[in-house]
Amino acid sequence: MILAQRAYKAGMYEGALAHFESAARWADKFAQYNVGIMHLRGEGTEYDPLRGCAWSELSAERGYPQFEDAA
Repeated sequence: MILAQRAYKAGMYEGALAHFESAARWADKFAQYNVGIMHLRGEGTEYDPLRGCAWSELSAERGYPQFEDAA
């Protein structure tokens, strides 16, 4: 997650997305949220609203309010 956040802040979106996706596969809700947002914005990948919404929904499954609002 630290590498993902550093890459994102540096504008290295492809690398950030790869790191976030790696953490997201281990059920990290913050990473899942970020993967969703990056797909919705087209950062590091092509704009993909379906994939973005799917990742956002997955991040909200445990009831965290900040992620539920985004889903």
